[in-house]
Amino acid sequence: MIIRELKLENIRSYTSGTIRFPEGSVLLSGDVGSGKSTILLSIDFALFGLQKHLSGASLLRHGEEHGSVELVFEIDGVEYVIKRTLRRKRGSVRQEAAQIIFNGRKRELTAQEAKSFVLGLLGYPKQALRQDSALLYRYTVYTPQEQMRQIIESDINERLDLIRRLFGIDKYKRISENASIFARELRSKIRELSASISGINEKREELKEISKSEEEERGRVSLIRAELEKRQEEMKAKQKELEEVEKRIEELNKKREEYAVLKAEHDSLLAQIKKQGADLEDLRNRLSEVREQLSSIHLPKGLSRDAISSLEKDLHLIVSEIAVLDSEVKSLSEILEKGVCGTCKQRVADPEAFRSGIEKKMERLDTLRKREAEIRRSLESMRGYIELEQRHRLLLERRSELEEIRGRYESELEEKKKRRRDIAQRANKLAEEIKREDISNLKALRDQFEKLREVVEELRGKLLVAEQKIRDLSERRRGLEKEVAEMEKTAEKVDAYTRYEHWIVDFFANLMATIERHVMLSVQYEFNSLFQKWFSLLVTDETLSARIDDNFSVVIEQNGFETHYSFMSGGERTAIALAYRLALNRVINDLIERIKTKDLLVLDEPTDGFSSEQMDSVRDILSELRTRQTILVSHEPKIESFVDKTIRIVKEDGISRVVSRPVLYHFLLYERGTKKRAQDRQEPQGKITKRDENGNRSPKDPSCGNKCVTASSEENPKEPGDNAAEAVGQRSEVATIFYP
Repeated sequence: MIIRELKLENIRSYTSGTIRFPEGSVLLSGDVGSGKSTILLSIDFALFGLQKHLSGASLLRHGEEHGSVELVFEIDGVEYVIKRTLRRKRGSVRQEAAQIIFNGRKRELTAQEAKSFVLGLLGYPKQALRQDSALLYRYTVYTPQEQMRQIIESDINERLDLIRRLFGIDKYKRISENASIFARELRSKIRELSASISGINEKREELKEISKSEEEERGRVSLIRAELEKRQEEMKAKQKELEEVEKRIEELNKKREEYAVLKAEHDSLLAQIKKQGADLEDLRNRLSEVREQLSSIHLPKGLSRDAISSLEKDLHLIVSEIAVLDSEVKSLSEILEKGVCGTCKQRVADPEAFRSGIEKKMERLDTLRKREAEIRRSLESMRGYIELEQRHRLLLERRSELEEIRGRYESELEEKKKRRRDIAQRANKLAEEIKREDISNLKALRDQFEKLREVVEELRGKLLVAEQKIRDLSERRRGLEKEVAEMEKTAEKVDAYTRYEHWIVDFFANLMATIERHVMLSVQYEFNSLFQKWFSLLVTDETLSARIDDNFSVVIEQNGFETHYSFMSGGERTAIALAYRLALNRVINDLIERIKTKDLLVLDEPTDGFSSEQMDSVRDILSELRTRQTILVSHEPKIESFVDKTIRIVKEDGISRVVSRPVLYHFLLYERGTKKRAQDRQEPQGKITKRDENGNRSPKDPSCGNKCVTASSEENPKEPGDNAAEAVGQRSEVATIFYP
């Protein structure tokens, strides 16, 4: 993981600001209280949100309603942007949903979802998600120096619990504690189960008695069932005889029913025949009347309906033509009278000729009216023929209809007479068969059958009672068998639980403790080796040594005698805390291969109380760590001599900001190994001019003029000459380079 950029808005002393972090070593420089630690807390908040040690009220700037932190970082070549927002509501400060951008996609997650997403990105073990989620980050990447001192001075059990959690060794303690709880539960369960099987022998005796009673009752049931089967066979024989008689009775009843149906049908047909005979006689009388009426009608010859239709057609044409001519004569007469056509407005040129035309049309009109009168007289004389011919046609149709009905009535009447004769024959035959049936023995058979049925029902009742008793005994026996079987299983469980409890107490708990000791010793050995290595680099006093014991406590010896951490000087306590911090970082990174924060190290005031030589040692340690990105927070000017980039923080009127300033170029002034001041200074292209503690040119040096080289730390993250110390390979004091 590499941090690229951090944007702040209304976070503590920052109103707004953007900090860009290059790779390599980066120093956040500034006076105490200028806002350096706010940057580290903002990174922590961007990654993990609000936590127990990091509240919203402590982050949001006083008097502001909202604030935000946006962090840009890179993991495995992929750039991620995460933005978290704070908002003041009803007197409290709460975090809102987080925004995460990567691979061109934007996701909006809740605060907890964003924390889980980041922990997954960082490759932290799954148990880190269930425990203190940012624990590994705080002890592998960023641990405030004071917090590390608290760990060193804390109670042994608290420190061991923390070490176990950091390295995932706490699982052995949890397993051991859970095993003890499980063993205690087993002992309680053993006592409970032992009490539940105390009456097993009495249950076994009761089971024997019930089994014996059940066998005796089954013998009695066998005798009842044999007698019942015998009586049922007798009952079946009687029932067969009774069924035969009843079958005959049923057939007799069917015949009686059939006879009744036939008689009813015969009577109905007889009534229908009488009625239909009367109807047929009436029909014959009406047919005779129609025939007489037809014989009385005489139609004249020579007249036909076609001749009448032809005259009616001629009359229609003549009437139409009369109407047309009459209209034309009226219209032409009006034109002649006015002398002008009302339509085309033309004048009548020759009135006499026009009048002659009108007279011809009037002559034609008179001829047509005479013809119309002749046709109407002819049609009037033919009207009586039409009525007579129509009455003749209706009588013919009525005669045909009555003859058809008469034929149908005669056919139906003959059919019904035939059916009546057939039904009478069948009814007489059924009456003879009914007289011949004899069912006098039916009552005796029914009495015998009823007596047998009573005996069978009595035997069935006895059998049911006996079988119910067997079922009750059987159910009780099965219940006892189940109870005894469960008790026996419980007894087996008691034996098994007892073995488990002895195994857990005598073997498993000791095994977990042994495994934890071996793992802790392995971690402690590596931890102690690294701690002593870093401590020896930071503290060169040969009379003072420090090591890590089995409880991960710091054991300090001075002149062969143990002394307490609190008796050390401020610089020595800082050296111990830094060595502890670096050893913890290295061991965690070595043991947990999947974490993605190995390339990042954040040190907050790591040189508090250090001497000049100890600060030089810090540079050597940073060089040996070879971390891809190291962020240091310090107000010590000398640290600027061995970092790749310095970010200056200033605070004015309660507002922090990142400022641009001239870059101080540094180089080493004495050789490594001898630790003596170099006599010959190598001046790149110019002479060296001493600066006072505020960075101003010394009054003894009249040079400088306008040739002093300056650059903005914001615009040039790494200026030429920043690595002069690396080029020379020596330790340094602050100097400013001027070009002539």
